[in-house]
Amino acid sequence: MKSITGGLVAGAVVLGVAVAGPAHADATNAQYLSDIQAAGFTAATGQGPLLRLGHGMCDEMDAGASSASMVNELYHGGALTQDRAQQFVMIAIRDLCPWNH
Repeated sequence: MKSITGGLVAGAVVLGVAVAGPAHADATNAQYLSDIQAAGFTAATGQGPLLRLGHGMCDEMDAGASSASMVNELYHGGALTQDRAQQFVMIAIRDLCPWNH
């Protein structure tokens, strides 16, 4: 598995979500983290940055951003290929904010 901490954290900063978001249900977070890990996404500094990024993307979409803009932020930030960025965003939507689908 390739660690993408630097890129995802950079992506989180670009998205403005590097700070911790509101608390969310543990079962939802656990499912998201399990799915992210199963897809091969890791972070050298632990799961916190991945969780904050997922919730942050949901917050951005709740505020009107599109899923495509979230994919572009990760892709253009150099963290991921476009396909992997889309996979990451789709997992976040499915597990953390399905109303944004």
